[in-house]
Amino acid sequence: IMDIGSELCKVVATFIFQKIILDDGGFNYVTSHPKRLHTVLVILNNVINQMVVAPSGRLLKSVTKCLIRLADNPKACEEMREGVSENLRDSTFAQVLAEDVSYRRLVYQLIIKLS
Repeated sequence: IMDIGSELCKVVATFIFQKIILDDGGFNYVTSHPKRLHTVLVILNNVINQMVVAPSGRLLKSVTKCLIRLADNPKACEEMREGVSENLRDSTFAQVLAEDVSYRRLVYQLIIKLS
């Protein structure tokens, strides 16, 4: 039960963060300061890396949507090219990619933005 609660908290927190950065004011706040932006990217990478053991499709989608939005900022995009978790690019989440076409589209969209 603790794992379900913990996952739910992460999903909700990531969803709230996603809503914040979809708003231009929230996006500008997060991306306007290099340390703040770096901290956010580290946290999102940590969430991705924690899912290696127990992937959550819903959480992966939400984190990926956040990364896609952050990639709209040139500095964030540059930092993500170097530092986005390799787990998004390799076969770590192949099962989720195989089962969820919408997630697969999001990952491709992120890869295109970062290339």
